[in-house]
Amino acid sequence: MNKKRIVVSSLIIFVTSLLYNGLVHGVLLKDSYNSIRHILRENMNQMMWLSLLATLVVSFLFVFNFTKWTKGKGVTEGIYYGIFFAFLIGIFVDVNQYVMYPLPMSLVVKWFASGLVEFVLCGIIVSLLYKGIHKA
Repeated sequence: MNKKRIVVSSLIIFVTSLLYNGLVHGVLLKDSYNSIRHILRENMNQMMWLSLLATLVVSFLFVFNFTKWTKGKGVTEGIYYGIFFAFLIGIFVDVNQYVMYPLPMSLVVKWFASGLVEFVLCGIIVSLLYKGIHKA
């Protein structure tokens, strides 16, 4: 296992996720958050470090699992891996959030769809970083 390659790949996925989520949540879904503004934390920006840490950990797990469970056969494999990861995370997080909080279904569907796109994109990127490397 090439630890340096895993760290660099994880950082690339981390930056990709930050940029993508900034676009999705800060621009595309900005108006969608008006309906739930009353349940959002007022001090959310003070806790942003925790969200960044979580994103970094998920980025590492995404890459690490990719190196363990794929065969390095290319972009198609990365797409399937991204879809699997998106459904795993999306069902666990988005569905449970919908159950626990008074969220509009339309927002949850948007979260799930944007997560699907994000993880497929990350799957493509990591598959290109590991192309032709079996169990790197």
